[in-house]
Amino acid sequence: MTSPLQPANDATTSPTTVTPSPETSIVPRTFALPEASPSPVVSKPPAGEQVASFSTPVLTNDKDRTNNLVICCGAIAGEIIDAGAEFSFNEAVGRRTENKGYKDAHAFVDGEEVDVIGGGICQIASTLYNTALVADFEILERHQHADEVYYVELGRDATIWYGNLDLRFKNTLAYPVKIGTEVKNGAVTVTLFSA
Repeated sequence: MTSPLQPANDATTSPTTVTPSPETSIVPRTFALPEASPSPVVSKPPAGEQVASFSTPVLTNDKDRTNNLVICCGAIAGEIIDAGAEFSFNEAVGRRTENKGYKDAHAFVDGEEVDVIGGGICQIASTLYNTALVADFEILERHQHADEVYYVELGRDATIWYGNLDLRFKNTLAYPVKIGTEVKNGAVTVTLFSA
């Protein structure tokens, strides 16, 4: 006797239709396909999260220079740099004048140390420059002092002169950042926060 699943050996026998018995019923199989991986999404961190920070020491007791540091920090504090936007130090700070509270203090001019209105604020520009480097921003313009300065290592400074030398960079992050500044405990600190 032949199995219901096998054809008879007789060559004259017509093709057999297989009808499953209850014991050999066909059960449909399902396959779970792996879930597609989501596309990488650049998420914006919560507002106020630190993105980058840098500090430089204030190694002088010159009250007028410290005054200039504080005024300059106030000029850039709170500035928001949108994603892809450019920042200009001179545009944000503006001309340094006595009317804004700036005092005469030491600065390097043509390789000489002289007293000028707003002297010392290259330290703010240098601290901001290093913060931008930590954030991996694109530096568009930056000038080095003719002489080494005490507050950052050689090649990490940024000199500025209104109307001539500027510090400019581009926010290469996918979200805006806000500048925070502080002159405290013998140091200047510039921090970038998500905005």
